[in-house]
Formats: sequence, C-alpha cells, structure tokens
Amino acid sequence: MPIIGGGTFSEDVDIGGTLTVDIINEHTADAGVTVEGVLIENGGAIFNGVVGDTAQTTTLGVGAVTLAITRNFIVLTGDVGGNVLATITGGVAGQIIKILFTDALVTITDTDAVTADTVNLQTAFGSAANATLTLVHNGTKWFEVSRSPIGPFPASGKIYDITHADINEHSVALPAGYPANTRAIWVRGLRIAGTGWMVLYSVPATSANTTTLESGRCELWFRCTDNLFHYNISTVNDDWDIHALGYITS
Repeated sequence: MPIIGGGTFSEDVDIGGTLTVDIINEHTADAGVTVEGVLIENGGAIFNGVVGDTAQTTTLGVGAVTLAITRNFIVLTGDVGGNVLATITGGVAGQIIKILFTDALVTITDTDAVTADTVNLQTAFGSAANATLTLVHNGTKWFEVSRSPIGPFPASGKIYDITHADINEHSVALPAGYPANTRAIWVRGLRIAGTGWMVLYSVPATSANTTTLESGRCELWFRCTDNLFHYNISTVNDDWDIHALGYITS
C-alpha cells in the first residue's frame, strides 16, 4: 500500500488493504474529529483514551409505553402521571444500554415472551431518582445485565398514602421493585393528620401477629408473609404516609 506523508481528504476514500494512522488531526476549530459510522467486520479495536457517548435525554409523554432509543446512554424522566414501559425500540444485537432515571415515575414491564423490543428482567423494576438499569439486546429483545440501587432499596421513598373512613383491615400490594420472596420491609410511618396509630398485620386478620406504628412518626421492620401490606388505622380519616427504607428476602 502506498505511504502518504500527509494530506486532507474531503471525499470518501476506499481502502482495500491495511490502513495505518499515526495521528488524526482535526481542522474544525477544536471541535474534534467526527466519524459518523465505523463497521469492523473482523478483528477488533483498541482505544487507549476515554470513550464515551453523548447522553440521550428523554422525558416520557402522558401514557407513553414505549421508549425509543438513539444512543447507548439514556437519562430518563417519567411523566407526572407515571409510565409503564412495555417496549424499548431501536436496539440491535449485542447493544448494551444504560438508563439513568431521574424520578420514581417509571415502571418497566417484565416478560420472558419472545416478543420484539420487550424486556426480560431479573425481578420487577420500578425507578427511583438516580437509579440505573443496564440492558443488553439479543437481536430481538432486551435482557437485564444489572441495576442499581442494589440490595436494600429497590423502592425507597414514600410507597403508600393511606387514609380510610373506617378502622377495618385493608391490604395493598408491595410496590414494583421488590423481589417475589420479600419477607420483611423496613418502613417509616409518618402521620400527616389525625391522632391515632396504625396496626400492621404480618398474618392477615390475626391479632396475635401485629406490630404498631405509634404516635406521629416511627420506624420498624414489618413481616409480610404473602407480599401484601396489611394494616388498619385506629382512628377514621387519619392520614398516614408510609416510606420504605429497606427489605429482606427469604
């Protein structure tokens, strides 16, 4: 192959043999060198410097169920009404994406169905501010690689806003983000209005297996045998906020 001591190419160059480049200089007022696309069919590439990706910043619309990606790093904000994403489009085989969430408004549907652009997760995923999710594409759909926060905070922050016009036992499902084998959660109860307390049932309708959130604010571990949050309030129309601080599994 001929050796060229230096020069500028303003048009496409087709190289059938080996290309060796010592230095690529840019001539666009320090804007850097832009390569729109590179296909490496055989062999590999070695980068000695920092390799990054410009972030795709996306805010989901009302009721949006699909995230369309154009880059490998996505900063994602949910709609104020919440979003349940069923598909992520734009992926190619072998692609790895990292999603950084800015809020707790996004839930991703978990499915093992071989359906284009769907997501196969390790467990249910509900977003939180500064949480991340890494996915890899197999040519058809996405598979979870890793997530954060990992461990005790899959659904931290306020998980329930509770008030009732009765003192009967009620139950609600654990929020998205908790594994199916969750056996206890660490909760903080904050009474926003009222004068009573809240009773938590580790076994439904069994008064011998209860714990109590007393006064205006307290923290405790609560055992849940069926992945439901069972409770009653002692005074009608009291208003309670329940925050999750952690969990343990069997």
